[in-house]
Amino acid sequence: MKENDGLKQDGTLQTAVRAGLTLTCFSDREPELSVSRLASLLDIPASNAYRLLASLEAAGLLEQNPDTKRYRLSWLMFSLGNIVLNQMGIGGRTDAAMRALVDICGETVSLGIRSGGSVIYIRRIESLEMLRADTAVGSRVPLHCTAIGKLLLAYLPEEELRQAIESAPLKRFTDNTITDLVELRKELSVIRKNSISIDNQEFGIGVRGMACPILDRHCRVVASLSIGAPASRLSYDRMRELEQVLRTQANVISRSLDCQEQDLIPVIQTVRNSK
Repeated sequence: MKENDGLKQDGTLQTAVRAGLTLTCFSDREPELSVSRLASLLDIPASNAYRLLASLEAAGLLEQNPDTKRYRLSWLMFSLGNIVLNQMGIGGRTDAAMRALVDICGETVSLGIRSGGSVIYIRRIESLEMLRADTAVGSRVPLHCTAIGKLLLAYLPEEELRQAIESAPLKRFTDNTITDLVELRKELSVIRKNSISIDNQEFGIGVRGMACPILDRHCRVVASLSIGAPASRLSYDRMRELEQVLRTQANVISRSLDCQEQDLIPVIQTVRNSK
């Protein structure tokens, strides 16, 4: 078969890959995309972008906003996402533990999983404070500069870790962002040792976060529970105060996924100042 039949030499169907890439272009910042915008993001001709969008609309994965004429994800995507969560065993089992954590700390609590080179927020309960960490469910954020992301990286097998790091550059977002691979690996080693991850304004100035692992019945880290807040409220002293309750509620969720008691992360305090 010739390459111009739409197949790469490795047998991957290019149109299927581009369709998948199209879906990942939608985000909280850009929930709707025009044909020209998608063409720009994928660096393809507008005619190709239109065919991709029209095909995904025909498949029920996208819908067109009748007012703006731009395309957006359909409710089918939400349904498919819930299937994935239920398959992982997470589903709605996390809500009670997350609510308990919010009631205690008063800050925004999130649950995230890794998808390729990004974190996806799959559950979130917002703080009632006017000034708060604000990232919507479904949003994608980098792995290397967020508490959840670094936590999930830390527990990856070496080959998966290498692939995850290579799939997305260590982009600098603030002066505190780790952009050196050697330094990042040192950070991940500390996280594995302590089973807690800290984001000290590495993704956004003025925002701190802390995250603990969620384990399944096979003792695999499948998600991460985090607290995020303005740095003015989430000082290192405050993080030390909240660490035990964060670990406790993360373990509650892990138990709901049938993680055995002996495999749970010990509830110990390890938060220390960094950067």
